[in-house]
Order: sequence, then structure tokens, then C-alpha cells
Amino acid sequence: MIPIEYRIENEDESGTLDFKREIYIKDKNHEFLKDVVALANALSNDLYRYIVIGVKEQSGFKEYFDVKRDDVGDVANYQQLIDQNIEPNIPINIEYVEINDKNLAIFKIGPCYNAPYMFKKDYRKINQGMIFIRTGTSTRLAKRQELNLMYQNRKKITNVA
Repeated sequence: MIPIEYRIENEDESGTLDFKREIYIKDKNHEFLKDVVALANALSNDLYRYIVIGVKEQSGFKEYFDVKRDDVGDVANYQQLIDQNIEPNIPINIEYVEINDKNLAIFKIGPCYNAPYMFKKDYRKINQGMIFIRTGTSTRLAKRQELNLMYQNRKKITNVA
């Protein structure tokens, strides 16, 4: 398994790695949930997906910003938000690393072996039943063919795990 510090410094955003300059504010909880679902649904054999707070990537260059733990808050609040709005359950954890003298927060999402993940009720701008997927650096609604691939991928990951 590749250390997350290495991935942050050497990889670009992808289906399993997302960079955010700053922590989600409460008014943007729907964006947080959408990002978590999309990453969890990404077609990948990786069991874990990551949202890294404190990184701005532009044209292949990364800029790092200090993230205060108090601003991030308690993982239990994020887990409760996920549990109340998404099914099946997606475990989440928060880790902290230091890169270039900046403290970064990392939402470690997973293990993700039970896709498709979806919204189980309406939440702000997102309707019940919506299934988002992350492909490359973009997040969008999943297509039927991708749902089929999620079910196929689930069998592969379950057999490996």
C-alpha cells in the first residue's frame, strides 16, 4: 500500500484522491456527502479513497495550506452525517499529516467494497436515490453501465478482501 504522504506529493487528483483547499463549511455538507459517495463509487480495486484538505492543485502544481484540527472537528459528526443520508454505510476516518511544514487533514473513506452507494433521502440539492461517481477529476451522476460495473467490481473486491 502506497503511503498517503507519497500520493499527496506525487499523484494528481484521480478517482480515489481528491484535493480541497479548505474544510467543508456546514452550508456545504451536501458537497461533502456528494464527494464521499462519488469517491466510494469510483471504479477502482482500492479499498480506500481520500479527500485531502489543505491542498490546491492547479496545472500540475500543488500549493499547501495549514489546516487546524479544531476547524476540522470530530469524525463522529461526519460519520453521523454519512449514516443519516447514505446507504449502504461508508466508514470514514480522519488522519493528519505534515507536508512542507503544513498540517493537512485527510478523510480516509472506506473500505469501499459495497458499491453502489446512494442517497437514501433528499438532502438539500440532492434527491433520494441519486448515485454519484468519480471518474478522473470529475464527479457526476452514474450511468447504468457504470452501475453494472460497480456490481461486478464488488464481487472482485469481496473475493480479494
